[in-house]
Amino acid sequence: MKIALRIPEPATVDRQWGECGVCGDAYDLPSPRPHEAGGLYSTGVISRTYTQADVINVTVDITANHMGYFTFKLCPNNNFEKEATQTCLDSFVLQVVDASGQVSGERHYIDNTVGFKHVRLQLPEDVTCTQCVLQWTYNTGNSWGCGDNGCCIGCGPQEQFVNCVDIAITARGDSGSNIHTTTDSTVTQAASTVTNTKASRGRTHVRLSPAFLSEAAPEASERLTELLPGEGVDERVNDDSEVGQHQCHQVSGLQLQGVLLHHL
Repeated sequence: MKIALRIPEPATVDRQWGECGVCGDAYDLPSPRPHEAGGLYSTGVISRTYTQADVINVTVDITANHMGYFTFKLCPNNNFEKEATQTCLDSFVLQVVDASGQVSGERHYIDNTVGFKHVRLQLPEDVTCTQCVLQWTYNTGNSWGCGDNGCCIGCGPQEQFVNCVDIAITARGDSGSNIHTTTDSTVTQAASTVTNTKASRGRTHVRLSPAFLSEAAPEASERLTELLPGEGVDERVNDDSEVGQHQCHQVSGLQLQGVLLHHL
């Protein structure tokens, strides 16, 4: 049996002044937004703990391909009651690691197929945190638009899908029982990542296996059971007719050992 989380109304970029909530909620929703700190779906669970400078694997499950690219950003937040800011996230854009082990930039462009997209990311050398917010953004590229370089398919503002997951990063040689933290102001821009353990803050468009959730994060499983009583599958998924260009959407299902992001 699988479950699907609540799907918020699409929020167009035009209506939202070009902005989305940091985890994909509509920008004009009252605070706390559902998928941010203090919101309905914020569980306060650390999905995965990593070590400084780890290279980790992220897996994104694309079931409807809109071309474009992924970006990953990190904010050493260290407070479940305070939502990470986009300014903090923008300060730590994660670098993609290619097959040869070399850093290849901040964007991972996808091909035109559906299925699992595997991304390797470099965690920063000098960042530790008891709670880091890892933000995944899928910037699509299949709509006609106009930007600084003219008009074309993929130019200008495009539809975006966003999700977040809470992770921790320990210092080298630290077992994790005493996690060292670094304040936002002292951390330099770096790369971060997630790999295979399905447990995000519990977001939209997600189809999570309760059994898998119980294995990965018992606390998250219990919290989602409270939020989603009963059995069965909620099939309320936006179809293409409801998803026009220039929209931002909250998406869920990060799988950590990486992060499994379900894009439906």
